[in-house]
Amino acid sequence: MPTPEEWDSAVEKAIRRAMEEGQFDDLPGAGKPLDLGENPFEDPAAWAANRLLRNNDLAPAWIQERRGIEADIEAARERLARSWRWYYALTGGQGGTWADDHWKRAETAFRDTVADLNRRIRDYNLKAPFSNLQRAPLDVEKEIERVKRGNQ
Repeated sequence: MPTPEEWDSAVEKAIRRAMEEGQFDDLPGAGKPLDLGENPFEDPAAWAANRLLRNNDLAPAWIQERRGIEADIEAARERLARSWRWYYALTGGQGGTWADDHWKRAETAFRDTVADLNRRIRDYNLKAPFSNLQRAPLDVEKEIERVKRGNQ
């Protein structure tokens, strides 16, 4: 009995010979992109539901929720970055001025927003169908440091 390596080698030789003889030249669909729109293993009900959603520019609720979370994260980061840029322009990041109160309020608001976002992320993670689609919660301290480092 041939080994797997010998079998692979024999199959490769047969394919190469058939290619050289032109046996693959006039196959149906040659030169056209593959139609990956249908999955023969997909449940027909899921296929119909996904097609309806896709054709109407909709997505399952958990995907829309993820998009909303991501948009809100970016908006919160931008608000904090804008406050830090203003604060840094006035103080050089050293503090000791009336701008400190503004920065502290912005930082507190960001912390509150992150706490709310992390609650939403935990809820979203319970709805995501696969663990690789879950989102890690935000680390507020790392987020603040990232903004400070990126806007000096």
